[in-house]
Amino acid sequence: MRSPSSAARSRSGRELPARVRAGLPPPSRRHGPRLMEAATTVPRLSWPDFLDAFHWEQGEHVTLIARTKGGKTTLARELLATQPYAAFFATKPKGQDPVVEELRREGFVTVRDWTPISDPELTPRVVLEPGLPNGEDSLSQQSAAFRNAIRGIHRQGGWTVCVDEGLYMVQELGLSRPLELLWYQGRSGGVSLIFSTQRPRNVPLLAYDQATHIFLWKNADRQHLDRLSEIAGAFDAETIRRELPQLGPHEILYVNTWTGQLARTRVEL
Repeated sequence: MRSPSSAARSRSGRELPARVRAGLPPPSRRHGPRLMEAATTVPRLSWPDFLDAFHWEQGEHVTLIARTKGGKTTLARELLATQPYAAFFATKPKGQDPVVEELRREGFVTVRDWTPISDPELTPRVVLEPGLPNGEDSLSQQSAAFRNAIRGIHRQGGWTVCVDEGLYMVQELGLSRPLELLWYQGRSGGVSLIFSTQRPRNVPLLAYDQATHIFLWKNADRQHLDRLSEIAGAFDAETIRRELPQLGPHEILYVNTWTGQLARTRVEL
């Protein structure tokens, strides 16, 4: 068991928020102009107003559910930009992911494996890009690289990790168990996981159960609506089922699973 002094810091020695140290859920707050109080009418906020009002503590997890080109990667980058220690897991073959190039321009360092990242203070912004040099034959090596990184991140603490292709990580790379480690124990080590997926099905339930913040894009599929309203709508399932089909391009329905607060906003690409 860690001493009180060591428990007040992440595994890498960085100070953790007071509520994380105490093991408490995030407080119920109203941020900005009556932000997101669960109600029949969902508040609509401009993107700058939403970002100004959005409160996200280290150790809280985020789940994004949207089809390709919906704006979820843009939102993930916005969230990563607010964190001092950020890691982006790039799954596409090397040179085929434009997001990696954009992150490099923002100061991220690209590595093929996590081994050199022994001191987050020296390398605080990292893109892990194992690549797929031999196509399908490289899947086991790619899986091992991400698995090793998750172990290192769990040990060091204090990181925010973005998994941009969640379903691929779970189904093709078999990384459900390592990701579950972060979902279950991330709060105690100050590790936040941003998990992004195109579909609400076939991903671990913990992606929703352990997430404090869920961002949903337009979806009119009845089975998906039922699933989404079930996992994110314990407070107001009918409102979620009503709002999702009405969302426009790049528009988001935000759900805070701790407080039941809701809001609509539009990602500025």
